[in-house]
Amino acid sequence: MKRGRLLVSVGILFSLVLLIAAFNPEAGYRWLIGKSSNGNVANDIPTAVLAGLAFRDTGAQAEAEQVLAWIKSKQDVSGCFPSGSCRVKDTALAHWFLQAFNEDTAKSDAWLRSSLSSTLTSGNWYLQVATMSNGTCKVSYEKASQQKSVNVPVDAGRFPLCSGSTFFDVNTCLESGLLSSVPVLDLDVDCSSLGSAVIAIVFQSGNTFYLFDEASTGQAKITLNNGCFGRTAKASCDFDASLYAAWALSEAGSSLSITPWVEANHQPSRVVDNALLLVVTQKQGYLDKLKSLQKSDGSFGSVYDTALAVYALKKAGNTEQYQKGVDWLKSQQRSDGSWDGKELETSSVLFAAFTDTQLPVDTTVPSPGSNDFEDEVCGNYLCEPSEDPVSCPQDCSSSTDQCNYDGVCDAFLGESSLSCDDCSFVPEPAVDDTPLALCGNELVDSGEVCDGADDVACPGLCNADCTCAEESSSWGWLITLLIILLIAVAVYYWYTHMKKKPAVASSQKPSFGVPSSAQSRGAGVPQVELRDNKPVRTKVEDELDKALEEAKKLFGKK
Repeated sequence: MKRGRLLVSVGILFSLVLLIAAFNPEAGYRWLIGKSSNGNVANDIPTAVLAGLAFRDTGAQAEAEQVLAWIKSKQDVSGCFPSGSCRVKDTALAHWFLQAFNEDTAKSDAWLRSSLSSTLTSGNWYLQVATMSNGTCKVSYEKASQQKSVNVPVDAGRFPLCSGSTFFDVNTCLESGLLSSVPVLDLDVDCSSLGSAVIAIVFQSGNTFYLFDEASTGQAKITLNNGCFGRTAKASCDFDASLYAAWALSEAGSSLSITPWVEANHQPSRVVDNALLLVVTQKQGYLDKLKSLQKSDGSFGSVYDTALAVYALKKAGNTEQYQKGVDWLKSQQRSDGSWDGKELETSSVLFAAFTDTQLPVDTTVPSPGSNDFEDEVCGNYLCEPSEDPVSCPQDCSSSTDQCNYDGVCDAFLGESSLSCDDCSFVPEPAVDDTPLALCGNELVDSGEVCDGADDVACPGLCNADCTCAEESSSWGWLITLLIILLIAVAVYYWYTHMKKKPAVASSQKPSFGVPSSAQSRGAGVPQVELRDNKPVRTKVEDELDKALEEAKKLFGKK
């Protein structure tokens, strides 16, 4: 039984190793590039943002720039995204993307700030002043473009004008209904008359208190982020829109924050909630909860949830759970390079876990005056039918002052087929002047894969005709080994569980007890004859060992 369980475990582990070994991040990027059209990835801004950031981080700068151009083309005149159908989630993510590429974000920032909704339905804001002195704190703020100031008496940390509590309710004690109409309130608190004092701002949601700001100087400028986002501007609070907006604004380094409302309304059992709040706040509680949501196989449920969880764990510096999640994502890649065959899932996985993959980039530049151009390639200084001044300005520049008319296409001087007749040529048929390959000269010539000792392409496997001997596919022997292991497990299981064991006649059963008659006669204990107890091997066991030996031979083969 133990042997059977061991073989089953080996088979499962081996299957996982096969899946991880097949992982190819470059194939994922190639699949995603193939699914994008001039920067348009799935015609969806959140998907395009994740894809564009992954492209940028992995060195596919041309593809990243195309995504940037497409996203910019979707901006509404008011600053939101997408044009004509503005949504908070799309705008916040596009705002982050523009900031990442050092683009102007003033309009998108202004639109987001104007789209905030005020809310006090989730909790209350309190001012606290820790001091043993008596005196007054001056609280200044702006409302409806008017500057206001209120002197707040403090008695050893208590507020006499606010029920004598140590919690000063900003919405009732400072001004009734103040926060009901102001989603973001900047307070200037001056408690210098108290001498030594610590000023703090606290948000309460149910029985939970969140400390958002603290100063020990006796003076503090505090911002109360009392807002939330709906799906569209000024709409009712929507958690999904607010969560992603909080994430994007945090990544963009914005001073605008809706974290208090998101924290007060998140669901502790949801992976995405904990992952994005961990990124935004870096609080240990969200890290601990996220780790507890990881499954035994390393995943966090879906591919998308696992990708965001892995990203959050990486940002938090966690390594063990992060690596388990990465290994699971590797095992989920499809043969075409994608994850789930979807652009959003593939973009999120590549962005979250595999931006350290550097895609090979063709950096070949034609030498000055040469006609050695490739067809349909942006950057070869020839404006081809599929290119235009927008998609490929270096090839299709309309400038007419970049030609010296010397009969040579000087690409390094900025000459192109649109700006200079020197570059308007018809390529002549290529003449193959490559020397004929000479097999047997111990040197790999054109057309040869290997030649004798020059066998870098296939060490020790070079044929006499300068081709590589066909090596048995690594996948072939791996799959064969797996099949043999599974057959061995099945045979062993059948033998130990299904085959009916022959009955033993009662007269043949050994008896080790002392007969009662012998005891009554005072006879001694009968002597038991010792025999060789080595078990007799069956044919099935011999066949099982042969199968295992074959597996070992295959495993040692490459």
